Amino acid sequence: MRSPRDCQLYPGIPKADEGELPTEPTPEEIQAFAETLDRYAVAEELLRLKYHLDHVGDITGANSRTAALAALLGLIKFITRAIPGYQVPPASLTVLHLALSDLDDGKVHPLLKKRADVKGQPVSTESCFVRACAAAAMDCLMHSGFKSDEAATLVGRELLKLKIKVGDRRSTSIAKSVKNWRRGAMGRDPKSDLDAHVYNELRAMCRPSANPTLDREKIVEGLAEDLRNLGVIA
Repeated sequence: MRSPRDCQLYPGIPKADEGELPTEPTPEEIQAFAETLDRYAVAEELLRLKYHLDHVGDITGANSRTAALAALLGLIKFITRAIPGYQVPPASLTVLHLALSDLDDGKVHPLLKKRADVKGQPVSTESCFVRACAAAAMDCLMHSGFKSDEAATLVGRELLKLKIKVGDRRSTSIAKSVKNWRRGAMGRDPKSDLDAHVYNELRAMCRPSANPTLDREKIVEGLAEDLRNLGVIA
């Protein structure tokens, strides 16, 4: 199973009540913009950004708030140094950086507060990624010839190995949880549901061979890689 790095992970954005995002630039606009850039300077700043992102988690771990703040700061520095017209960083990124910093002081910025109109038990984006990746891995195993119970158990064991918490308050078994996630992802609209969208993107990348044993190894390894690329695990 291939990495989800090229997937569009946030379907349905912008929502109908949030206006429209600008259209993509035309090839002509891209060419005109490229001609205004100092290519060496941009390459230098890109390398600085890459080095920065490669090392943000060295001290506190890749999934820590400190690492996220450092990554965001690196992006802000890149924008102000490499993109003409952005000597001052975009206000939205500055506000996000300050909001994350406030959490270290025990304050919750309005930007990070839960929407008042959200109903039901909220599910974090990280949990959505876990469910979707697990469901897709189970699906790939089944396409390789494994029975549903065996596929769910294999995926569940890998999640436990990666120290990812699964199950629910009803003490559902790990294999049952994986099966439930797959059933849920299959039954929802991928255009508006993150679980369903990531699940469908990943399962479409699955290419079973004629060797189930080899497939099992690759799919289980791919599950860990997908979760790592999505920032769920370090």
